[in-house]
Amino acid sequence: MTQIKKMKIKEIELLNKINLIRKAPARTPVVISYKIRNLIKNKVVCELGCAEGDNLILMSKYAKEVIGSDIDKKRLKHAQKRDLNVQLLNYRLDMIPKAEVYYFWPSNSLRDTPYLFWKIINNSYSNSIIISGCDNSVKYDKLCSYIYSIFSDRFNFNYHEGSRPRENGKFSINILYKSKLLFYHYPFLFFLTYFLRTFSYLRNRLAN
Repeated sequence: MTQIKKMKIKEIELLNKINLIRKAPARTPVVISYKIRNLIKNKVVCELGCAEGDNLILMSKYAKEVIGSDIDKKRLKHAQKRDLNVQLLNYRLDMIPKAEVYYFWPSNSLRDTPYLFWKIINNSYSNSIIISGCDNSVKYDKLCSYIYSIFSDRFNFNYHEGSRPRENGKFSINILYKSKLLFYHYPFLFFLTYFLRTFSYLRNRLAN
């Protein structure tokens, strides 16, 4: 049996045990929490945009504590019923919780990924770790992931959670260590944040 087939079987077994609410690609693939287990081990982890809390449950197997936030009340109710530590929060307007590791995978990556990197960098501990998700089949997910690989480590992982479109394929994460940023990175990050958000705004306006 090949290694890929063994991994697929393990992922399916894990999915069946946990009884997750949302399927990929609406939820971060199961394999990601396992791949980052050493980074989040015994740390406080905050997921911005946690929805029903599936990924929080997966990460809680390794983290000391998991904190979640989302703007959608209906989806947060599911997380609250699962006794997860979650809060209603608009990360574009509200202060983000303090944590050692942050994870996010926004639905609008072009608008939110640059903003979240910048906001977390400026409102977190000096040794914070920032992890962003990327579905490589989504054009702007992939674009942001490659751009931010200038400041972070980028890793690709295959996932197999079903046979339908975007239930299997390649998922990437960018891992940025705040402690490794140098003084000249900050102005570049500032410029990227506002350039990409402006581009996202103009793109949406032209589309409408």
